[in-house]
Amino acid sequence: MAERPEIFLLSLAFQDFLDEIYSSFFDNLSKLANLKRAKTSNGAIRYLEANNPKAILVTDEGLARAANGAVLEKVLSYLRNGGLVAFGVLFSNWVSLDAWEKLFNETFGLPWRQGDYHRATFQFNPSCTLPTNVVKDSFPSPYSMKAVHVQDARPHEKIFVPVPGAMTESHVFTPSHVDETQAAVAGATVGNGFLVYAGDVNPEVGSEKVMLTLLGLLVFLGEQSVGKTSLITRFMYDSFDNMYQATIGIDFLSKTMYLEDRTVRLQLWDTAGQERFRSLIPSYIRDSSVAVVVYDISSQKTFAQTRKWIDDVRGERGNDVIIVLVGNKTDLNDKREVTTQQGEEEAKRVGAMFVETSAKVGHNVKNLFRRIAQALPGMEGEGETGGQAQANMIDVSINPSQTQANEGCAC
Repeated sequence: MAERPEIFLLSLAFQDFLDEIYSSFFDNLSKLANLKRAKTSNGAIRYLEANNPKAILVTDEGLARAANGAVLEKVLSYLRNGGLVAFGVLFSNWVSLDAWEKLFNETFGLPWRQGDYHRATFQFNPSCTLPTNVVKDSFPSPYSMKAVHVQDARPHEKIFVPVPGAMTESHVFTPSHVDETQAAVAGATVGNGFLVYAGDVNPEVGSEKVMLTLLGLLVFLGEQSVGKTSLITRFMYDSFDNMYQATIGIDFLSKTMYLEDRTVRLQLWDTAGQERFRSLIPSYIRDSSVAVVVYDISSQKTFAQTRKWIDDVRGERGNDVIIVLVGNKTDLNDKREVTTQQGEEEAKRVGAMFVETSAKVGHNVKNLFRRIAQALPGMEGEGETGGQAQANMIDVSINPSQTQANEGCAC
């Protein structure tokens, strides 16, 4: 199974209710990454001396306490050497004003000050600076959040700012104008790394998506393609939308499959076909066990372009990946430009599995994903735990052949 990125949770002031309140966030985070957590300074130091995680997520105010200075030094070293450190979850709820400003001013060398505390509607600032693995289209915008804000962040450091004319949102207090110079989410370069502060104080859907995106785990790109999103929708929900809507991003979904001899959780990465996004896709191929390359049987051009996608997959993963070549839109058989024989021959040439489907009518879609699950090596059943079979998690990248918008639906 492809190795997933590792996120280090720094919970030095851990409280028992944390995991319960933020259960949805941690559940979704665990689907995207392997999680390691330290609740003591010694545990944190040992981990950071031996590991280099994808990111550190500071979940509470413990790191700002003087007693944890040795841990803070390790975190600062990790950050300066190119790491990503995010402050969120319960951090802004509990940290004192003095500790907040000492941490960001003295330790990280930022001019930030703690700002107002209220709920308002915020929008993404497209002029902000972000790490290269964060795609701006991933963020929800605008959305309402209750947050402890940042004052004096420089313009490019403000990630989420108030919408024009924003007012405080409260069922108790009279609404007032929001200070539009403040930011609810901010980020800055520190050394060779990047620091993120999310002031959200509640575990809300928008806040969850913002943090997953900032950690580089949830990425949305998108454009018209050959129906790969429709394939996933048919598999996930057994539905089809005749109204074509271009995907925004590399989307992530997860579904558990129950086979005769084992249980497998497929993690589906729905990727974009545009040339300008190609540089972002290798990192997802690198972490995937299966690559599904889709073309439109009514478009010879999309079939020809499958070769470059397969070359990309082989370049990143060699032979350590299962490739499935999928000819979609068999419901358009009267407009077919690519024969079944051509698809079979191409799959044989590149050492791939082959199947033709129609997301629109559901033809062969379940069979496609069942064949993927059955083809995975080393997936023997792991027995029962707590009365339920443990699901093996498998990353699956679904890569469309680049194409211009076709008439009709992406089916």
